Amino acid sequence: MAHTDEAIGQTYHLTDPNPYKMRDIYQMMMTEYLGKEPKGILPLRLAKWAMSFSFIRKWLHVEKKHLNISNVRPYTTQQMHATL
Repeated sequence: MAHTDEAIGQTYHLTDPNPYKMRDIYQMMMTEYLGKEPKGILPLRLAKWAMSFSFIRKWLHVEKKHLNISNVRPYTTQQMHATL
């Protein structure tokens, strides 16, 4: 793709065709960095409610805005395939 004229000025995001699940990545990171296994799943609604309390945000060192996942869009490879 780097050598085709159609790709000039374009940005492509190439991904693994067999990606890890986010849960698996999180578990690997927890194990590597903290030496601990995740204990469970906290529903997003409950996490957002808990983050409305400043003492919880301070204790976790996490801001409420980091739970905002409304701008996540699915990725497609249509532009890359059109160029190829």
